[in-house]
Amino acid sequence: MKWIKILFIGCFVAFIGFTGLKTIAGKEAKSLTEGRSLTQFPDLDYSEMTKDSYLSEVENAFSDQLSSRENKIRQYYDLTVNKLHMKYAGSVSIGKDNQLFEQPQVINDYAAFDREVKKIAKVVNREAAKITKNGAKFLFINYPRKDVGAKQYLPSYYPDSTKDYQRYIRILRQELSDDVIFIDANELFQKYDGDGLLYYKTDHHVNANGSQLVYDEVMKYVKQQFPATQTKSLSDYRIKQKVVAGSFNRKIGYVVSAGKEEITLRPKWKLKYKRLNSKAPLFGKGDTYASAFMGGDYAYTDITTPQKDAAKIMISGSSYTNALEAMIIPSCREMISYDYRYNTKSGTLAQEAARQSPDYVIYIPNQSDAHFSYETFRQHLGLSNKAGKE
Repeated sequence: MKWIKILFIGCFVAFIGFTGLKTIAGKEAKSLTEGRSLTQFPDLDYSEMTKDSYLSEVENAFSDQLSSRENKIRQYYDLTVNKLHMKYAGSVSIGKDNQLFEQPQVINDYAAFDREVKKIAKVVNREAAKITKNGAKFLFINYPRKDVGAKQYLPSYYPDSTKDYQRYIRILRQELSDDVIFIDANELFQKYDGDGLLYYKTDHHVNANGSQLVYDEVMKYVKQQFPATQTKSLSDYRIKQKVVAGSFNRKIGYVVSAGKEEITLRPKWKLKYKRLNSKAPLFGKGDTYASAFMGGDYAYTDITTPQKDAAKIMISGSSYTNALEAMIIPSCREMISYDYRYNTKSGTLAQEAARQSPDYVIYIPNQSDAHFSYETFRQHLGLSNKAGKE
């Protein structure tokens, strides 16, 4: 029987060696499941081999480049979600009707939180004053996280953060100046009496229904100055349903079963526009929020239409602006947008407004994965850029 043990050991060593070589040869740049860049193997450097940092990089690379790693991640989440019926997986919580949510946010120091919100209002007031001085209207749109805006689908164990959101809104309203037109999207969502959802089931983004509510509110202010503005409703579009590849579902290997949702819009009318710095269509063809609206997140976008008597609108924000940008195009003569997460060369929002002379500046600073922080607000005002540093 000794030869059986030798054969087993030999096969085991060969398997480990084959797996190791295959892993070393693997150079996957990004994990689609996790949505992050993967660690690459460092160049062979004998002088670095005794250093902890070098060994850690090699160890992380082996972990990230492991053969069939993506399938193993999916198998793990399939086991926890579909076989063991766990209501949470990693940072994702599974609510009613398979609605997915990010892990809850916890505020431990409300005094510090209140001071942060007041700092936010102060910097917004300062930049809004610069923008309105040049004749533009400054609209500040605040979107709630999905766990606030769609809380009726939360699992029973998930803490309700509505009071924290309301506290934040109350302080903002008290502190913001008259230069700021403040729109709380959550107020619009709570008044919604339609049958459709306002967020995608497996994603953190507001869908076409939610974006339409915000678009309608923006148009109320635009029509005060441009009463002949064309306004559109969802009935003006052909809406296609697909299984949405949501960001939360991606984090757990797409193992949550999701039915078809309304994801792509097509205008029923002839929409004329010129996209100056990209050929990406306003309404895409994909099954993700990014591909469905504006073709994804762009550092800078400039789109013109033949409507000479309509408003010129400038928008700053993150991916939450994508659907709104697409819907605003038919109602303006020019739409310019900045995503300061990627735009590191432009001046501040106030500087760009002085240069571009828009009629309206729409500011949407929200991030979906954390409570609204002072640095996030500064970033979307362009104050994190070299040209905008104080």
